[in-house]
Amino acid sequence: MVLRRSGILVLWDAILDLTPLKRLMLHLVHLTKVELLVCFGQWNHLTTMQRTILHRHDGGRGYNIIMTTSLSSDVPVGYFSWAEYDIMAPVQPKTEKALAAAFISNCGARNFRLQALEGLEKAKITIDSYGGCHRNRDGRVDKVETLKRYKFSLAFENSNEEDYVTEKFFQSLVAGTIPVVVGPPNIQDFAPAPGSILHIKELEDVQSVAKSMNYLAENPDAYNHSLRWKYEGPSDSFKALVDMAAVHSSCRLCIHLATMIRDKEERSPGFKKRPCKCTRGSETVHHIYIRERGRFQMESIFLRSGNLTLSALESEVLKKFKSMKHVPIWKQERPESLRRGDDYKVYRIYPVGMTQRQALYTFKFNGDADFQNHLEINPCAKFEVILV
Repeated sequence: MVLRRSGILVLWDAILDLTPLKRLMLHLVHLTKVELLVCFGQWNHLTTMQRTILHRHDGGRGYNIIMTTSLSSDVPVGYFSWAEYDIMAPVQPKTEKALAAAFISNCGARNFRLQALEGLEKAKITIDSYGGCHRNRDGRVDKVETLKRYKFSLAFENSNEEDYVTEKFFQSLVAGTIPVVVGPPNIQDFAPAPGSILHIKELEDVQSVAKSMNYLAENPDAYNHSLRWKYEGPSDSFKALVDMAAVHSSCRLCIHLATMIRDKEERSPGFKKRPCKCTRGSETVHHIYIRERGRFQMESIFLRSGNLTLSALESEVLKKFKSMKHVPIWKQERPESLRRGDDYKVYRIYPVGMTQRQALYTFKFNGDADFQNHLEINPCAKFEVILV
């Protein structure tokens, strides 16, 4: 689907099926006055041919904004959200004789998931298969309600691409079963707590994972420990990830676009802005802008040169938000048990413009000196804050 608004062209799932009609629409892109080109799709893997076609039909310019399941895309579009999945639903008794349940209907996946299923069966793991592949259970069933009765769920994705985590995984979390995953190499980034999932990275892992499944099934204390997050709450890293979806991807796209436009305006010669720092005697006061992730409006804080540290930055951020009676953007989205009353804390602070992969997992100032250097290079520095 193609949407056009005010010089912005959004191609919705444009490359999943490059039919002649869609190729024609892509070809028309460079014939129109499009200021921003957005490629949107809830997928992660693009073939070399698809990338080449998109590049060619965009007049060789490439896309301005990419929206996919990848956390490295400009505006990530994941399968997860507090609203869609009752992740903190209580754990139900495990009443089925089989250890695991599988719902696999695409038997032509690009990865080794069917071989992994067969390998687990050869390792004497009993599996009830409700999907079209290796089906051994008849009838139509409610997937989540069915999974609740099993100790393990085979959350086998159809592709092993980074960040490509679908409902197979999140429905397993809702059901209170331990996900056994064939999927992205970074699936641990999506785990609700350490030790809460099992990961088959390659076929050679099947035997060791089968051994772990048998051990957990035979040791209730160890099994319950893997599900302790259901009672104690998930990790801050998991909350920070899922909280991203408290703001719909279309709204996050608008924030991304508005930020781009504002940055362009601020770089124009005629733009007047407040001084970035003020020096009196030996002391300099730095003007810094902050905003919560998922919001557009920036707020001002000030740091003195005598206390230009990361701890001072975090302290001033919290002081600013508290003085404004700021309500975190996830407040009404999280389950009641995870809302923390009026309390919250800083999980990450990072420069505006970074991807969520950088913000959540890879970026970190290398001490106070690195932070101070950033302020010198980027006057009136702008930061985004993740609260948990």
